[in-house]
Formats: sequence, structure tokens, C-alpha cells
Amino acid sequence: MRGQGWTGTLSGTSCPVAPAVAYGMVFAGDCSYVSAFNAPNGTPAWTFSGGAVTGVSVANHIVYACASNAIVALNAGNGALLWTGAYCSGVPLVANGIVYGSNSFIYAFTIPSLSPGIAHAAPVVANLRRERSLRATRTPEQFALNR
Repeated sequence: MRGQGWTGTLSGTSCPVAPAVAYGMVFAGDCSYVSAFNAPNGTPAWTFSGGAVTGVSVANHIVYACASNAIVALNAGNGALLWTGAYCSGVPLVANGIVYGSNSFIYAFTIPSLSPGIAHAAPVVANLRRERSLRATRTPEQFALNR
């Protein structure tokens, strides 16, 4: 593929899950694992064996995955299991300090209750820096024209 920088290996191709990207890492799920890769070069960082993954999201240095129909919270830096929660059937969503999962019910959990050992303060805006290793595939103008 033209312009392809790297390829990471997952355990199965019949369980496609969109990856999540944050903190210079790519977090991906497959038929058996949640895995983390270094975003610029694809070097594997860690793997968590949690069963079939149907969704991955990341916020506040925590990776949330729906693995084996349960929400799991993992330390984004090392893949350590922080918490296992309610049933889910897709991507756990994170907004305003709450992680949501659903199957036939909607479950909502406050993030500090999931991992009391990890700081949850909002970032200082002045300290935010652009992630230069990631490149846009379309400009905002191209995106608006294709909507």
C-alpha cells in the first residue's frame, strides 16, 4: 500500500475492531487480545489477554475495552488490568468523567471509582502539544466537501 508506514500483527482477522490512538500509542483489539503499539513505528508495547474484543477507547491514560462482553479498564502505559465491569457489546464510550457500556441496558461508571491510583485531572491547555507523528489524510476543507 502506498504510504503505509508499518503493520502490526493481531491474533485474528475475523474480529475487526477500530483502533484508538492516544499518547503516541495505537490501541487495538482482536479475537483474543487488546494490544498496544508505538504509533510512529509499530513496535509492540504490551498485550492483554481478555477474550474477543468488540470495541476499544482511551481516555485519561486508561484503555477501555469490551472484551468477552465485559468492560475492562487497562493502564495505557503497561496494559495492567485496573478494573472489570458490566456487560457490553460494543465500544465503551468515555465522556465527562464517565465510561458507558451497553447491551440491553446502559451502564455508567465514574472514572475515579474505576482506578483510584491514577490521576484524573484535566490537562493544562498550555501544556498540550501537537502529535507530529500522525498525519492528516484530508484537510478540514476536504472533509467538509465530502460530507
